[in-house]
Amino acid sequence: ASSQAVPVELMLSVYGHNFKAEPIQGLKLHDPTCRGNISEDTNTMQAGPGKNFYRFRIELPNARVWQPESPWLYEVQVQVLDGVTNVVLDTRSQTFGMRWFSMDENPDEHGLRGMFRLNGKPIRLRGANTMGAQQRCVMEGDHELLQQDLLLAKAAHMNFLRLTQYPVQTEIYEACDRLGILTQTDLPLFAHLRRNQFAEAVRQTQEMEHLVRSHPCNILVSYINEPFPVEWRTLEHRRLQRADLLRFFRAADEVVRLENPDRVIKAVDGDYSPPAPGLPDNHCYTYWYLGHAIDAGKLHAGYWCPIKPGWYYGCGEFGAEGLDRLELMQQYCPADWLPDGENDTKWSPKQISRAQSWKMGELFFDPPRNAAEWIKATRDHQTWATRQMTEAFRRDPRNVSCAIHLFIDAWPTGWMKTIVDVERVPKPAYYAYRDALTPLMVNLRMDRLKYQAGEDLFVEVWLCNDTPTAYPDLEIRWQLEHEGQVLHAEKFQTEARVCVPETPGVIRMQLPDVEQRQSMTLRAGLYQNDNCVQQTENAIEVFPKSAIQFQVAVIGDQPCTYLEAAGGQITSDADFIWCPDWDSFQTRSEEIITRVEKGAVLMLTQLLVGKHKIADSQIEIRPASMEPLYFLSRATSHPFVWGCASDDFHWWFSEVEQRPAPLCENIISTDDFRPVLRTTDHGWVESEEPEVYAMVEKPFGQGHLVISTIPFDQFTGHNPTAQSIIQRIPETASHCFCPAVTQAGTE
Repeated sequence: ASSQAVPVELMLSVYGHNFKAEPIQGLKLHDPTCRGNISEDTNTMQAGPGKNFYRFRIELPNARVWQPESPWLYEVQVQVLDGVTNVVLDTRSQTFGMRWFSMDENPDEHGLRGMFRLNGKPIRLRGANTMGAQQRCVMEGDHELLQQDLLLAKAAHMNFLRLTQYPVQTEIYEACDRLGILTQTDLPLFAHLRRNQFAEAVRQTQEMEHLVRSHPCNILVSYINEPFPVEWRTLEHRRLQRADLLRFFRAADEVVRLENPDRVIKAVDGDYSPPAPGLPDNHCYTYWYLGHAIDAGKLHAGYWCPIKPGWYYGCGEFGAEGLDRLELMQQYCPADWLPDGENDTKWSPKQISRAQSWKMGELFFDPPRNAAEWIKATRDHQTWATRQMTEAFRRDPRNVSCAIHLFIDAWPTGWMKTIVDVERVPKPAYYAYRDALTPLMVNLRMDRLKYQAGEDLFVEVWLCNDTPTAYPDLEIRWQLEHEGQVLHAEKFQTEARVCVPETPGVIRMQLPDVEQRQSMTLRAGLYQNDNCVQQTENAIEVFPKSAIQFQVAVIGDQPCTYLEAAGGQITSDADFIWCPDWDSFQTRSEEIITRVEKGAVLMLTQLLVGKHKIADSQIEIRPASMEPLYFLSRATSHPFVWGCASDDFHWWFSEVEQRPAPLCENIISTDDFRPVLRTTDHGWVESEEPEVYAMVEKPFGQGHLVISTIPFDQFTGHNPTAQSIIQRIPETASHCFCPAVTQAGTE
């Protein structure tokens, strides 16, 4: 505060903060960078008016290294002394950890850039986004709850938290320092940066780095969340376009490195306008917003979004909604959010502010009938989605970072994608995430969930190692079980290389004969020194060999082996007419409709997008708002789907793609036909016609018209539920005249 230079001395001491260490005590410091400011008379530094900056290098012999498993912390204590009187003018202490974190800027042994390294060893970041829950702990002075939150993350094998879209209080970083949780801190910048805020954003970037640089937990900073592309045309005349945004990144890099030359920077988290500098990162909600970032079947098969060649990648957000417990909502939520009693059939999550389950949910499960069914259905899907996506990331050697969205809810029913509610009660998805993040694990990649008796079961076995340690002597044991009885078991030796997923083998066996539909469990265990260190299981269903045969007349020249696989015998005079070619139907429509009037059943598939008149009815075929569709609901009470299970029209294996593929991309809109398989057409916005269909039926004369958008030629060969729906059409057509059809028929 003085207008004159004053002589000062700095006295430094270093102690172990959470362990006993040989202290450095009373070390007087002289900054070699300010020699021109040292008094020759007193040999003391001269502190000029305003702020003064000094740098010193201190040797810490045999320093303990900070890492998540052993977060050793030191404490530095500094005294400012009057250079003449030696009186202490001020003191300050700060904890710190001895660690180094880096990202490969040159290709590694796998030829890729972007691998993270902690203390020289490769590390893959597995964690969660967090928004508000821990900040609220600090605001309310509940530091014990803050500690429990971080331990809850570690219990789920998370090693990092993305402090989503803003820096947090120092107390949170200090707790992460002590407990060994890595963090990523984001600048509070979403989608855009206004041109007149460029300099302010640079200033705040410097302040952010100044805040976090002393904390060993904070290994990354990010500048912007989900920058929008110009093509979205969102007020670009007021915001920086990409070329200018890159200038901001360069300016921000300079001020960050000024504060901390060693900082690792991920400029963009969730890039909608790639490429960005450094590690590519995309957000992916393909199991919630269908097809978001990448098709779900492709993700399962090991694909990822187009990114810069030669790089690893991160996925900074993924997830799905799972509603809160009903008792929690009843305790905290406004009355107009709640159902009117347990059997309120009119209630839906639409009553909850900002909930999405009411419009996205029916893309994945049958329409629930009350609040309890809604809660169970969303939680079951959230669990499935969490496991599917996390295991896909674990199997992909290019993925070095993934963070589920979101960890703990800051408020009751505040953000339903959380995997832990506001009372810190985990949802089922939390446990699925915990299991999928097991650092060393065996994983089974299954493209099919349903088989016929006698078919070959084929499963990829993956050994996923996220640790910096190699394991040379491992054994994988697997077995197929039915009702507690082991039907088949095998084992093989393997090894795990450092921090990489690999496929050491496959499971192949012939499935046994069954007389009725049976559920079986495929279980695999990872053994070390004859001790099981981890295990996983997947359920499959085995159907009896179908003896059903039917005669079918095929209109057009397309191959019909898929109909033969379902038991179809091709003959021109059959009363079941299959027409997969719209043009062929058009040329023979009068003849075909006449046959239907006399009692035939017409199956029309793959109609072109547009409006069509078929017999005396109008229908419209259009792309689904949230396509492609991996699930169709059989909850229509139609006889074609009597006896079908709720997941029979979900996750079908495609012989063409050799992986799970969408059941359809187009939907049917009609008032004249009865629904057989339904879906919803809500997308990013609410649809005016929420209920649409993938298969419909209508009596016509003495026969029936059936229309479907499912490409059965892709699925029927190795899909018993696809075969069964084809067989049911001619077999049960007569039941379509039944006047009283109830929901119970679908159970």
